[in-house]
Amino acid sequence: MALFYPFIEGLMIMSGLIIAIGAQNTFILKQGIQQNHVALTALLCGSIDTILIVIGVGGLGAMIASNEIVLMVSRWGGAAFLIFYGLRSFWMAFKNQSLKIDGKGQKLSLKKVILTALAVSLLNPHAYIDACMLIGSVGAQFPAEERPFFAFGASFASFAWFFTICIICLVFYN
Repeated sequence: MALFYPFIEGLMIMSGLIIAIGAQNTFILKQGIQQNHVALTALLCGSIDTILIVIGVGGLGAMIASNEIVLMVSRWGGAAFLIFYGLRSFWMAFKNQSLKIDGKGQKLSLKKVILTALAVSLLNPHAYIDACMLIGSVGAQFPAEERPFFAFGASFASFAWFFTICIICLVFYN
């Protein structure tokens, strides 16, 4: 029962982070609406999140938090990215084409789906801030034997959310 608590905490914290619509969610939604390699896209994004979570809980989050210079660069770099991304999203909300996705659009090839999933996951500073820094720093507070359960809960939330998007798209856009 004691190991259930770190799992639930990882699940809840990551759920709060992953449900926000970001690059990964948007890409999975688009692939789902177009019925184009949607399960593979969710699997790739979830796997990359898991790798970043394990790296964060394994010590990167604690290492970043303990180094003042790296922490300051990460904090300000992350803030700058989020401000830029937020302003860009605000601007795009007023453009009609930004919300147009239909099932008849040009579908990406398998290679492009894989490369794009890797890009929206690995080139997105938000993924590192969430998975490595936030999840990692919370996971580092648990005793070493409980950290894998925390990481498993966080990873489970990521996979559950991405595959929920898949199922919703298959039900409503099929």
